[in-house]
Amino acid sequence: MTFAWQDAVVGFAPAVAWSAIWIQFVAARFFDKPEVIFKDWIDSGAKDRAISNIDSSKLIPALAQLCDSVGDLKASKAPDELLWLSTVDILMEVDFLEHLEKAEAALREKERIEHLFDRLKGTSGLLWKLSLLHCLSVVLIPTSLLIPDTLWRIVPALFTGIIAIGTLIVLVAKIVSFQKMRDEFLTSLAANRKVADA
Repeated sequence: MTFAWQDAVVGFAPAVAWSAIWIQFVAARFFDKPEVIFKDWIDSGAKDRAISNIDSSKLIPALAQLCDSVGDLKASKAPDELLWLSTVDILMEVDFLEHLEKAEAALREKERIEHLFDRLKGTSGLLWKLSLLHCLSVVLIPTSLLIPDTLWRIVPALFTGIIAIGTLIVLVAKIVSFQKMRDEFLTSLAANRKVADA
């Protein structure tokens, strides 16, 4: 039993050090990240400005051009011909696909900004929870050394080891994904700010 205690104490030192690093650089960093994201991009108005810039510089002009095309076609028709024409008939004669594509592209751009923002908040919340689970599982690995029976010692060590490795892999992948999403989001905001300033 003394041997198990000595092993556990020796095993706890690196496990606690490793956990402290992950808590400091991942769990603590992402714990209040949704609030920081909200302050940086909602309270500052950056996201709303980008979305309103998409509306004013892309969506509304595309719809206005569509309406102008319909108006021009109506103006070119004789008054008695207009009586027999329905809105569908007029739209069949107007080449509205180009304007519709521009409007749809603007709507997709707005949806992308909203989608990226929601994913950033969700991923940051998941990251600190995964980091805590990873730290807990790493600390529990040397705890299995306290079990005197070798067979029963392997089961919790294997279980916590699998959780530790699995959460580490997922954490690294999610951190990389978070940085890519953040870059895409900031690029979208910057691009739409430039459109409005131009």
